[in-house]
Amino acid sequence: MMTITIRLQSVLYDNDKAAIRKAVLSMSNAADCYRAKGHSLECILSYGDASDSPLYSDKEILDLKAECPGLTDIRYTFFHENTGTARGHNLLAADCSADYILLMNPDIILCPDFFEEILRPFTAPSCGAAEGRQVPVEHPKDYDRHSFETAWTSGACTFIRTDVFRKVGGYDDKNFYMYCDDVDLSLRVRLAGFKLIYCPRAMVLHSKTPGPNGMSVPSSVEKYGSSLANLILSVKYAHPEKTKHFLELYSASPDPELRKAAEDFLKMKEEGRLPQPIDPEHAVSVYCGDSYAVHRFIL
Repeated sequence: MMTITIRLQSVLYDNDKAAIRKAVLSMSNAADCYRAKGHSLECILSYGDASDSPLYSDKEILDLKAECPGLTDIRYTFFHENTGTARGHNLLAADCSADYILLMNPDIILCPDFFEEILRPFTAPSCGAAEGRQVPVEHPKDYDRHSFETAWTSGACTFIRTDVFRKVGGYDDKNFYMYCDDVDLSLRVRLAGFKLIYCPRAMVLHSKTPGPNGMSVPSSVEKYGSSLANLILSVKYAHPEKTKHFLELYSASPDPELRKAAEDFLKMKEEGRLPQPIDPEHAVSVYCGDSYAVHRFIL
C-alpha cells in the first residue's frame, strides 16, 4: 500500500491557543478517519510563529503531540520576526518532502472526511491544487458545476502538490506580505498549465465574526494590507485600467487605511519596486468588477 504524505502548515501570530488546539484535534481526527478507511497516511503539522514572542514552549508542543496521535509529528518554529503569511509559508515549506502541502489559516477546523475528499481531484495529473469549502460562509467565487474548476484557491485552505508549489516558486513573498498572495499563487499555478479544483465536500470551519449588517468587519490591518496588495496584483497581471481605478478609489476614500495604501503604492512605483507584468495576454487573470473572478453571490 502506497503511503500518502502531507505537510499541514500555518503561520501563527498572537493566536488564541484554545482555537489552535481545536484545529489540531480536528486534523488528528481527520487523519485517523482517513486511515480507518484503509489508507496509509503520514501527516506532519508544521507551525511557524511570527509573533513578537513565542506562543508555545517545547513542553506545550510535546503535550499537543501526545493529545493528537493521528498526526505523525508536530513541529514548531519561532521565526524571531513578523514574516507575514507568504514568507512564513515559504520558510516552512523549504524542507518539505511530502507529496502535498495544506496551506491553511491557524483556526481552520477540518471535517472528518477532509482528506478523502480533498485528494479526489489529484487522480488527474492536471490538478495542481484544490480548495476546501469554507463554512458557515462559503467563498463566493464561481466554479464550473461539472469539472469543479475554479479561478483561484483561498489561502485559508489550499491543498497543493508539493512539486507544483516548487515549480511555480512558492508564494511571491517579495511583492505580497499577507493579502492577495493566494490569488497570485493560484494564477501562477494556472499559468504553469495546472487546474485548480474546488471540493465542496471537503468542508472546513472558518469562523468569522459578523458585524451588525451580517457582513465580516475587516480590521485596519486588513483594510490597508488588502488594498495595497490589490493594487500590486493589478500591476503584476497587466490591468492598468484596474490599477488606475483602485488608485483613484483609495486616494479619495474617507478611510485613512485605504488612503495610506494608495500613498505607499505611489511611493513603491516611484522607487521602482513594483513587479513586472507576467500575464499581458490575460490568459489566467480576469476581473469581474472589482473582484479577481466571477462571484456567485455577494457577501
